[in-house]
Order: sequence, then structure tokens, then C-alpha cells
Amino acid sequence: MKANRATAAMLVTVAGGVLAIVGVFLDGYAGVSYWDYDGTLAWAGIVLGAAALLMVAAAVAGAPTGGWLFATGAVLVGYWGWLPAAFAFSDLDQVKVGAWLGLAGALVIAIGAGAALVLSGRATTTPKVISLASVLSFVGIALVYPSIFLHVINDQSYWDGPTGLRFFGILMLALTSLCAVLWIVTAVGRLTRGLDAAFTLVLLGLVGFQPVYQAFNHFGDLQVGAWLALAGGILAAGGTWSARAVEAPRAEPATT
Repeated sequence: MKANRATAAMLVTVAGGVLAIVGVFLDGYAGVSYWDYDGTLAWAGIVLGAAALLMVAAAVAGAPTGGWLFATGAVLVGYWGWLPAAFAFSDLDQVKVGAWLGLAGALVIAIGAGAALVLSGRATTTPKVISLASVLSFVGIALVYPSIFLHVINDQSYWDGPTGLRFFGILMLALTSLCAVLWIVTAVGRLTRGLDAAFTLVLLGLVGFQPVYQAFNHFGDLQVGAWLALAGGILAAGGTWSARAVEAPRAEPATT
């Protein structure tokens, strides 16, 4: 029964992948789609959405891609969550269906893949061993803190927010603090079932949005806060993911 439910949860993520891709082409903000606004920004989301669909197909065929599917969904939550978060208390009425579909699709992928991992018994906790990977993850989380208050672009910080309101900065501070708490909880041996990986991946998606947008048009306009946040996000998510892989229990050799 659980196996069937896990498969069903995995198949639900197909809808999420489709929504995340379709949202790119619909009005996202003030009557402009992500596709019209910036090709690089759009293509990054399309590639991740398409990768999610391919991972579902591979998982159904028996390949162990559930964890990677969940990771893709978590990154997309942060990535497509940037716009609604940025304009939450200023121009939310200008955030259109494309932006909401992208975020909804990302959430469906992450929740569906996460449910499939839980139901199949593969939602594991990061080992509490303090390894190089876990230390790098901690360093990454620590780097994000100062980046929130440093200039990102046009002498404006994440704390200032894209519209001069503090909500975006408060959100980043809360998300980073949650990552720090989960790192500590995992380090002392508490069961987190992958929540540490989930939230560092969301953080990576969130801090990656601005550099991706600026990638080929105004890359030089990015300031130290953007680079520090991106480096921190990569270290936090990559370190946590590596800690889970490197420190995973190995199967004992068969005895005869």
C-alpha cells in the first residue's frame, strides 16, 4: 500500500513540472512574462522543470532519482518564490498568474517528491558526524548573514528589499536562521529527515535568482552582497548534500 502511495506521490510531481514550465510563458509581473522579461531567467527555470520531469520518468523506471527530484523542487521553490516574496507588501496585485504557477509547480514537485521519499522509507537524516562537508555547509550559512545587509545591486541590499520594504530581508534572515537551527539540531544527532537539505536548497534558489537574472546583461552590476549570498547558498546546500552522501552508511560486505 505504501509503495503504491509513494508512486502516486511521485507521479503528482509531473503536474508540478508542467506548471513550473507553463508559468514561464504567462504574465508574471505587471503584464510581462518571465520569458519576455529575461531569457536566461526563463531558461534556468525551464531547464530545472524539464529535469524534474525526466527524473520522474527515471524514477518510475526504477532509477533512484527521488532525492534529486526533491532537490530540484526545493531549489525551484526559492527561485520562483523570489518575485512573490519581493513584492509581497508593495505590488502583490501586479504579481500575475505566471509567477504563481511557477511557485505552485515548484511546491508540488518538492512536496510530492518529499512525500514519496517518506512513504518509501528513504527520507533519511543527515549523519551527525562533523565532516568537511558539514563544516562547509555551516560556513555557507554563516556567509549568508552578512550578505543580507551588504549591497546587492544599485547600492541596495537584500535587507532593503527590491521595493524598499523589509519583508524580503526579514524572509532571508528567517530562512537563513532556520537553516542554522537545522544544522545545529542535525549536528547533535536529532532526526531531521532531510529538512536541513530542503531549506538550504530553497535558500540556494532564492539567492541564485538575482545573479541568474543579471547573468548576460548586467553581470558587472552585481555587488558584494549578491556574490556573498550566492557563495553561501552554494556552500550551504552543496555541503549539506555532500554530508548526506559521503557520510551515508555503507553496506557491509557479504560473508561466506
